[in-house]
Amino acid sequence: RVFRAPSGRAISIEESASLIKSLEENSLRTVRNRAIFYLMLGCGLRRAEVCDLKVKQVSLKNKSAKIIGKGNKERTIYFPEAVLDVLKTWLNFRQLNKDGIDAGFVFGRIDNKQCLHLEIPLDPSSVTRIIEKLVVETENLEGRLTPHDLRRTFATRLISKNVDIVEVQKLMGHASVATTGNYIRKDEENLRKAAEKAEL
Repeated sequence: RVFRAPSGRAISIEESASLIKSLEENSLRTVRNRAIFYLMLGCGLRRAEVCDLKVKQVSLKNKSAKIIGKGNKERTIYFPEAVLDVLKTWLNFRQLNKDGIDAGFVFGRIDNKQCLHLEIPLDPSSVTRIIEKLVVETENLEGRLTPHDLRRTFATRLISKNVDIVEVQKLMGHASVATTGNYIRKDEENLRKAAEKAEL
């Protein structure tokens, strides 16, 4: 049987710290992008789920959100404190900077005049461009990074903290544990560390 190594990667804690540092500015666009990044890394959201997220799906009180994922399947995600803080900051900006029309999307497009448009959601390709631009602006970051790599990182970090894989499956909205297993890059990191111990 033919076997191919899985695509994508999980980023290290050092890499995610560098990416977060690149998102410290408090401009409208950066605060939005920071919230998007935190949701993807801290909650394992897909690009489309970030784009389609509406305010009515979010409960700051319960630190959670109802997500409609692939196949119209609904699941609940829960916000770690860091994600909750960043999301609250964005929602405050959103109220201050929104234009006259508000369709209820958490995120929206920002035009060249720094006006926020919430009548239609962000396009998933826009999320990819946001991550690509972030990578360019971040120091000490090697290799390519996709939005889905943030989702892989979410799964890998939970498993490395001994979270049950069935719980990870539910948080990610996968139909089977096997699919969740394909996202985990823990073994690759262990192999890298093992290889570094080789002596010449």
